[in-house]
Amino acid sequence: MAGMTLEKRLADVEQRVSELATRDDVRAVADQILHLGAEMRVGFSALREEIRAGDEESRRFMRMLYEDVIDRLGKLSG
Repeated sequence: MAGMTLEKRLADVEQRVSELATRDDVRAVADQILHLGAEMRVGFSALREEIRAGDEESRRFMRMLYEDVIDRLGKLSG
């Protein structure tokens, strides 16, 4: 390749890429990548839902602790 012109080298690379794009194994990998992306979107969506649920439970627990502290302070001062 060292003695080839830039245009010839580019044409050679384009030819190789074109040949790769039509191969079944490359298409299969591309399909697997698309499938993986779809699975990851579903998984991350479920994870975000679990985090939101955990956040809500944490808020309820913190509210309960807050109310308990306020109640105890009221009993101490009253």
